[in-house]
Amino acid sequence: MRPGGTLARLVLLFASFVCLTECDSRVRGLVSGASIDLTSVSRSAVELRGDWQFFPGSFLSNAASDVTPVYVKVPGSWNSYYPAAANGGGEGFGTYRIHITATDQDLALSTMEQGTSVRIYANGKLICEAGAPGSNRDTTIAHAVPLLCDIGRVSNGALTLTLEIANFNYRKGGMWNAPVVGPANAVRHDFFLRRDLELMLSALLFVMSMYHVMLYVYRRVDLVPLVFGLFAFAVFLRTISTNFRILTQYAPFLPFEFYNRLELLSWFWIPPLALEYTSRIFS
Repeated sequence: MRPGGTLARLVLLFASFVCLTECDSRVRGLVSGASIDLTSVSRSAVELRGDWQFFPGSFLSNAASDVTPVYVKVPGSWNSYYPAAANGGGEGFGTYRIHITATDQDLALSTMEQGTSVRIYANGKLICEAGAPGSNRDTTIAHAVPLLCDIGRVSNGALTLTLEIANFNYRKGGMWNAPVVGPANAVRHDFFLRRDLELMLSALLFVMSMYHVMLYVYRRVDLVPLVFGLFAFAVFLRTISTNFRILTQYAPFLPFEFYNRLELLSWFWIPPLALEYTSRIFS
């Protein structure tokens, strides 16, 4: 295998990663006091970062809560501001809330994984969910996957967005990622662009892996192609089990414990294979 060919493949892989992280069609909104005005960015998908209201140990959909909300920074783990979660290793449940002023048009929402189950309401109406948030381990089903939800038109431009989140399966819980809200076309474009880029990267890694493994099978001169193929396959496994979790798009029945362990175990495979490949090619 020629070093130049290997370098070209590494450059292509790096370029794919850069495109995945930089090709972003959204804008960042600053949430202040659990409210934000989106009328000035009526054509863009807006990432809702900033100060949200958080009701610890309470689901607002069940009944009016007498819990005093606290203002917390989103995104991030709730371990730093939710005492019950901090003492219990991230376990707990609660509701995040924000008030939005929007234009009179069809709206949509997208969000990456939340920790580790979520129900999303728009003006009190359930629009989508991942897993089943509950008040204890027995009533909670973890499923941390991306979501794309239709909101529709809101009366008088007033939108109250609430996310009920529960976690009893991971060391950190809470709103890991800020939701994206905006015109339905803009939100869908942003969501599918990012997903398709990750899908393209996954396919590239898989083909690269199989090519080098087969190169070693047909020409067993040295182990360099095999080691690189295994390294690319390890990165492929991590890619399909993180972010958009491409694996769950084709196998939605997989439990959280499976793809979460696959993601964590990939850290034990990638560094040794990368070091072995480097030591052999530069020997």
